[in-house]
Amino acid sequence: MRRCPDKLPWQRVVMAGGTVTGGEHAEIRRALLEAEGVPFLANGRVDMAACQWDGA
Repeated sequence: MRRCPDKLPWQRVVMAGGTVTGGEHAEIRRALLEAEGVPFLANGRVDMAACQWDGA
C-alpha cells in the first residue's frame, strides 16, 4: 500500500475477516469507513457479510 497511487481508496482495504489494519492509521481508517456507511460488528471488525458484493 505504500507505493499505491494517491487516489486509491486505501481505507477500503481490510483483511478477509473484517479486521481494519493500518497500524497507527487504523483509527483513521475506521472513521473513514464509518463515514462511508460501512457497518461494523460489536468486536470492531467490518461486517463482511453485509458488505460483500453479490454480483447483482
